[in-house]
Amino acid sequence: MVLHVAITLNATAIAADLSKVVIIKADDFTGTNGAWSDFLEVSRAAGVKVSIGVITKSIQENSPVQEWMRAQENNSDVEFWNHGWDHKGWITNGLSIGEFQGSGLAHQREHLIRSQASLKMLLGHDVIAFGSPGNGFDSDTALVMNESAVLSLFFTYTQNKKTEAARKLLANRIALLDIVPEADGTGKPNAAKLAVLLAKRPPGPVSLQFHPPRFDAPHLIEYKQILADLKAHGYTTMLPAEFVASLPARTANPSGTR
Repeated sequence: MVLHVAITLNATAIAADLSKVVIIKADDFTGTNGAWSDFLEVSRAAGVKVSIGVITKSIQENSPVQEWMRAQENNSDVEFWNHGWDHKGWITNGLSIGEFQGSGLAHQREHLIRSQASLKMLLGHDVIAFGSPGNGFDSDTALVMNESAVLSLFFTYTQNKKTEAARKLLANRIALLDIVPEADGTGKPNAAKLAVLLAKRPPGPVSLQFHPPRFDAPHLIEYKQILADLKAHGYTTMLPAEFVASLPARTANPSGTR
């Protein structure tokens, strides 16, 4: 089953100016709590669609969290995406290793397959977007993403020179969406600083990264102001599947031609 918004796009998604498109990328969902409820309440009050990255090991089948996730997607303003299986990192021989950076082809393949299967079970449909924990990324990540028949959007820093060679390995059918992180650090949005960052960027779609589980009351106010600023400057928010469906047809060829 394909996510319903990919099949029945609304008029806004079809007509959207992609130079003014934002996807809200909310990281680190492991279950329901007051922080996520507050985040969604503020987003919905502003008429904003959000995408939520799931650390899939944390969610059990036939649980209240699964029911909650399906209920959110039924509102057509939330889409869940793959944020890895366990989000773990460790040190090997003095090197920092992440779930999807430096962990090896076999590890990454197993974790991507496992997390995709878990989300399909939880939601009842394939998930088309992926964002790696800590935004770590290497050539093995590209190879295992290419092996997936359904992944078509990757949240990543598209201007990072250190991952440029790995990005070129991605199949052309996988769209890349650049990330703008929280201006004051993880879980610390700053509306004034984000406005400056967006003003300096060239026109084009972008994802704004947030970590709602870490929001305190002042950070939630900053997030609310960010949404008001986006609306004032004519930005449209999309879900990942809507964004992918709005793009020109993409080939399934291996990259190297990005």
